Amino acid sequence: MRPTRLTMTAFGPYRGIETIDFTILKEHGLFAVSGATGAGKTTIFDAICFALYGQASGEDRTDIRALRSDFALTDLQTAVELEFVIQDRTYRVFRQVPYTKKGNKSETSGRTEFFQQTDEGEIPAVDRQIVSEVNKKIEELIGFTLAQFSQIVMLPQGEFRKFLTSDTENKETILRKIFKTEHYREMAEILKKRKDLAMSELNTARLSMEQIVRQLPASLPERKSSLFETLQAESIHPMRLLDGLELERIHYKNTAEESNIQYKNSYQAHEKAQQEFFNGTALNTQFDNLERKMSAIQLLTSRETELNSDRMRLQKAEQAIQLEPSERRSIEAAVELKNRNRELTEASLTLQSAKEANVKVEVHFNEEMQKQPDRQRSSERLITLQNFLPNVSQIEEKEQQISALQKRVEHGQQELEKLRSSVKEKAENVQQLKLKTESLESATEGYEQIVDELTGARHTADLLTRHNERTKTIQRLTNELELKKERMETSRSQSIATEKRWIANQAALLAETLEEGTPCPVCGSEHHPSVQVKPDEFKLTKEQLELEKEAATQAYDQFKTTELRLESEREEALRIEQQLKGMPRPDELLFVNGRVQELEKKLLQMKTNRDQLLAIKKDYTSTNEQLLTYQQAITEKEKSDYELRAELKEAKAILNESVKIVPEQFHSLQELQMEISKEEKIKMGLEQAWEHAREQRQSAMEAVSNAQTAVTYMTKAAENAIVKQQTASNSFLSAISESDFAGEEDYQTSKLLSELRTELAQKINDYDVEVQLTKQAIAELNEHVAGKQRVDLAGLRDLTEQHKHAYEQALTAYHHASEIEKNAADLHRKLVDLIGAQGGLEQKCARLTELHDLIRGNNERKLSFERYLQTEYLERILHAANGRLSDLSNGQFQLLRSDRQETRGRQSGLGIDVYDEYTGRNRDVKTLSGGEKFNASLSLALGMADVIQSFQGSISVETMFIDEGFGSLDEESLQKAIDTLVSLQKAGRMIGVISHVAELKEALPAVLKVEKTKEGHSYTRIEIH
Repeated sequence: MRPTRLTMTAFGPYRGIETIDFTILKEHGLFAVSGATGAGKTTIFDAICFALYGQASGEDRTDIRALRSDFALTDLQTAVELEFVIQDRTYRVFRQVPYTKKGNKSETSGRTEFFQQTDEGEIPAVDRQIVSEVNKKIEELIGFTLAQFSQIVMLPQGEFRKFLTSDTENKETILRKIFKTEHYREMAEILKKRKDLAMSELNTARLSMEQIVRQLPASLPERKSSLFETLQAESIHPMRLLDGLELERIHYKNTAEESNIQYKNSYQAHEKAQQEFFNGTALNTQFDNLERKMSAIQLLTSRETELNSDRMRLQKAEQAIQLEPSERRSIEAAVELKNRNRELTEASLTLQSAKEANVKVEVHFNEEMQKQPDRQRSSERLITLQNFLPNVSQIEEKEQQISALQKRVEHGQQELEKLRSSVKEKAENVQQLKLKTESLESATEGYEQIVDELTGARHTADLLTRHNERTKTIQRLTNELELKKERMETSRSQSIATEKRWIANQAALLAETLEEGTPCPVCGSEHHPSVQVKPDEFKLTKEQLELEKEAATQAYDQFKTTELRLESEREEALRIEQQLKGMPRPDELLFVNGRVQELEKKLLQMKTNRDQLLAIKKDYTSTNEQLLTYQQAITEKEKSDYELRAELKEAKAILNESVKIVPEQFHSLQELQMEISKEEKIKMGLEQAWEHAREQRQSAMEAVSNAQTAVTYMTKAAENAIVKQQTASNSFLSAISESDFAGEEDYQTSKLLSELRTELAQKINDYDVEVQLTKQAIAELNEHVAGKQRVDLAGLRDLTEQHKHAYEQALTAYHHASEIEKNAADLHRKLVDLIGAQGGLEQKCARLTELHDLIRGNNERKLSFERYLQTEYLERILHAANGRLSDLSNGQFQLLRSDRQETRGRQSGLGIDVYDEYTGRNRDVKTLSGGEKFNASLSLALGMADVIQSFQGSISVETMFIDEGFGSLDEESLQKAIDTLVSLQKAGRMIGVISHVAELKEALPAVLKVEKTKEGHSYTRIEIH
């Protein structure tokens, strides 16, 4: 990835839109980024990282909202746009920072765009312009995550040394992000979960075995056996438990078999004794039954006289039954005669009452018949009144319609007047707004020209201000340079003089040691005709001489620094003067500023007029539309008013016609309806009275006729009843005389109710049957007990109970032993299963624990599997880094992976030591000096880039940005670092270096300068040496 253009808007210290065109560098791919502290050098790197990944370059700048410039205008949203090239393809990415505009409660969201630039134009590089897809696509194209980018391409201030000096755990985190070894750590977590699950299952199995061991005393009766000896031991061996359980099962199996044999023998003896008891019981029962039957036959014989009397009584009652039909006919005929006489009397009385009522009804009928003329007049008057109804309804309806129409006409007239007034008012408003519009349009003419002129004036004022500042700075630096030149020459003269004095002093000291005939150690002469005389100021030391030289050197450095600054300021002033060609002279700044203020005031007034013009135009349009609406409403209202008046006139004409037909007292519909209702009641009363009289007369005549018919019928029925009664009575008396009864009284005495006859017959039958059955039973029982005696049942019962108790005890013992045998077998089977399962789980836990400890690094070397793989990456990185570090350190240093273990059991394996060729020993990299650490960190970063490229062959690192670090290098190390960067640049990389070191900036072919204005915001420019 090689950036070609970076545009920052309201980003960091850059208030407006700041564009850096990297294509200006051309072949100068190695450049310095120069500027005062806080000017915004690192912000350039932050902007590149934010454009690519949506985050700043350093870990301490994670809040992207903090990237917004404090100098930004309210309506300017913070954004970064980066154009870059990858494999001859050009892309453009654009990102905005969300922010809350002043006066708004909600945050303005940020926009993200990613396009590929082609000859035909831009095409979207992603399907959807959303953050997640843009991030994913850029990461695919560049080949680096943000963590990798920060370690290889973008080396943030103070952070690219972190990998060198950090402990194993921090290096592990960094390497995990870069080489994506997270899944190996996840593997350890998965194994831990599996191990914990296996341990849980093993503990469950152990708990189940303990529960079985605790259940054994309760499940099996305690006795003297190997099982209970094992349970009482301090240590219980599972196999001994199994053997003991098996012995217990066999013991109780034998016990159950013995109990079963005892049960069968006892049960057979019980069955035999029980059968003998049942036979004896049956025989004794037969003797008891025989005695009871003999007593019963004696009792039945004593009741024989009573039963013979009952037989005679039943015989006479059955003869009386033969005469009951004749008696019943005689009684029914007498009752019928009585009823007919009563009905005849009632019919005669009804006939008399009907005749009297008929006379009264006939009188009332004649009275109502004479009211026929009244009924006729009432009908005619009702018809007349009902004929008035349609006209009266129409009168009231038309009166209401006329009233409503009159109100509508009056209301319409009022609305019409209001509309006409509104039309007049709106027409006046339209005219006034038209005049105001024409006036404001005239006042806002030339607005665009004023804007252009103000922009140009502001630019000119800015250039003049910067030129005046540069002029003052140049004057100040010129004066300062003269002073520093004098100081430099004075210091140099003093240094030369001091050196001469020091040499003279050294010669005098040597002269004091010379002897005639002894060779001079300087010239070798044995004769010393003219020796150096010892000066008065003899106390001049080597340290004093060095201080004088150092002072002279510092004065020279200060002079050169000021000279370089002066030259830079003159070049900047010259550049500004080139831009000011054809513009006012620098001494006209006050005039230009005044012109700017004048134009700003004029522009502000024109903006106010434009805003008023827009509002007035909007009001003019709205008012004009309202005027047209009102005019249209007037037309429609006039048409509606004409139609209403015509309708009112027609309604009045119809009303006058209806009034002429109906009498005046009936013009009211309510009064007419009341009169009709009254007349209907009169007519209904007359008709109902007439109809009622007719119905009463008809009913009275029918009542007399029906009563006469009833008297005639009842008289004949009474005569027939007398004849029937006499015939039935004679027939009944004749039947009694022909029977065996002495008379009617004897007959009546012999009669019995049907229930009594049935009961008496059943009693006689039951007696006869009981006598017969008892005699038959006595004969059978005598036959069964012939030659036999009663049996002693008590002895047989005791013997049976003894055998029963014996077989029940044997059966209980059998079931108890069988249950214990089953429990022992179940426990034996469960114990076998648990021992097998526990053994398998123990092996599984051991394997998982060993594997988990191996993966997570719980071993002597404190090295996890993930870190073991990372050591291979680290070894390759160190190997690649040592090639460059050897050059930078003149072969003194070599980076090695440390095998030492961290203290307090911490994870180890990723520490870095440095081998010092001078001492022949390894030592911690933290013991390196600042400059040595910088060289080592730079070599490590370049080595990491080489390793990552080797693993991801399609990726080429064409760009590198380094933030600070060169200030800690001495002159020789700095030159070697520069040589290293130059070699990288010659290989095709573009390298940007942030540094305050003057020698570095002078040595690099190009400089990206970041400068601050007096207001505090910054701007950039590129200089090619």
